[in-house]
Amino acid sequence: MKITFEAGKNFVITEAIKNYAETKLSKMEKHFDNLMEIRVKLSAVKTKTGSIQTAEARAHINGNIIKYQKSTENFRWILF
Repeated sequence: MKITFEAGKNFVITEAIKNYAETKLSKMEKHFDNLMEIRVKLSAVKTKTGSIQTAEARAHINGNIIKYQKSTENFRWILF
């Protein structure tokens, strides 16, 4: 399984974030036999009350695409 990361606006992907996401995403291999690739985009938007962080993922499985998107103020809660 190949995992690629893309940083959106106002976001820097650190090694710690990559490792955390890869650990979480690797669990998908147990459920999907032909999981080829996962593309992850992480971004943040600054607001008056803080920062809203968004995770988007696209998993390519047997020619089908599964999409995931979630936004929250705490990044750890949105990673899969």
